[in-house]
Amino acid sequence: MNQPEKEGVQTVSKRIIGAAVVGWLFLLAGVLLSAFVFHIFSLPEGAIPWVSAILSYIAAFLCGFLAAKGVKRKGFLKGFWAGVLFVVIDLIVVLTVQAQFRIWNAIILLVLSVFGGIVGINKKTKGKTKKGILRP
Repeated sequence: MNQPEKEGVQTVSKRIIGAAVVGWLFLLAGVLLSAFVFHIFSLPEGAIPWVSAILSYIAAFLCGFLAAKGVKRKGFLKGFWAGVLFVVIDLIVVLTVQAQFRIWNAIILLVLSVFGGIVGINKKTKGKTKKGILRP
């Protein structure tokens, strides 16, 4: 009989850190792309906070999703811890650039990363069996 594979602390830590890094890379790429679009099309400056908020919300959701994708249980917890890491780095970056940090923004980011973890755990991963046939 095959026993279910247990995840160790190192595997979970690598998964959460990797998810947070991917979320921040997505956010960085989105900010650079939006800056290019704002420059090319001369869009109003009033749209910048909206675009940055939407990009950070998508990145937080992606963080939770990737942290929980492929695990068997407690996806919300993995999404939460990836969100905590994402928010801590966000706190450091925002306080370095600005003098204020909005607590509601941090709460929204955490909720979205938990929701991403819930969605991510329900996402089925495709893999090969021993015979090389894909599982349904």
